[in-house]
Amino acid sequence: MEENKQMEPDETPGKRRKGGKRIREKKRSWQRELLSWILTIGVPVLIVLLLNQFVGKLVVVSGTSMYPTLYDRDLLIVRTINYTPSQGDIVICHTSEDSELESKNIVKRVIAVGGQTVEINYEANTVTVDGVVLDEPYLNTSYGDVMMSGYYEDATYVVPEGYIFVMGDNRNNSTDSRSHAVGMVPLEDVIGVSLIDIPLGHLIGDNSDP
Repeated sequence: MEENKQMEPDETPGKRRKGGKRIREKKRSWQRELLSWILTIGVPVLIVLLLNQFVGKLVVVSGTSMYPTLYDRDLLIVRTINYTPSQGDIVICHTSEDSELESKNIVKRVIAVGGQTVEINYEANTVTVDGVVLDEPYLNTSYGDVMMSGYYEDATYVVPEGYIFVMGDNRNNSTDSRSHAVGMVPLEDVIGVSLIDIPLGHLIGDNSDP
């Protein structure tokens, strides 16, 4: 006659069910954590890839020539396709191969396009395009004069067809179309227009006195 085998306390069906449940819960917790990491890292990477493929590209602002509109190290989402520059746009441009600038890409504001005439008066702190004084509330006013004379002089520029005239919003600290280092920018050297400013530089930089 077979003897009845007694179950050890740790081997009861209830104990085994609870142990299996804990294992399944740990597995689900690990899966949720993995999914969270995938979403945290993967989604931004996917967005960047899609932007570069179908919309344009991401550009990091270098320097303070566009302060206070843009800060050093801000991140721009740039449209590079089906774009024609127009006055007031913030654009990213290539500089010529023989330019003395360290950076070969610059971020500036379009002041005038081909066929327009630009007049700059430093004493009056005005930029006039085709006889109309521009209203420019975006300029850096921390120096008092938004355009101090000295480095540049009053001048009149006629923008050729196929070119644009660009300037930085920080007029006293900007190398732009007023300088021979940049000059008039050919349309083929315009990379694109800034669509969105992700203000990373506002958070991590100090542009209070550029």
